[in-house]
Amino acid sequence: MIASANPALSDLAPPQLDRHLADAAETALAASKYVSLRKLQCRAEKGVVEISGMVPSFYLKQMAQAAVQQLHPAATVRNLVEVRVS
Repeated sequence: MIASANPALSDLAPPQLDRHLADAAETALAASKYVSLRKLQCRAEKGVVEISGMVPSFYLKQMAQAAVQQLHPAATVRNLVEVRVS
């Protein structure tokens, strides 16, 4: 499940927007059907959401980015997720 974009977020002050983006990103990943995505961490600063952690494939790395990118059209996603193939 992916959270939908919320245009009303543009009314929030930058610190509130960052807090909301980080929380929404973690919620979107926690709701994923992919267990590896539920273990990723998110933080936001100045409208940039960073995703970090490890996943077993490049596909899951891209899925994490797609889930977070849909949260707010003005947000930038920095995908720092590492792929660790066993």
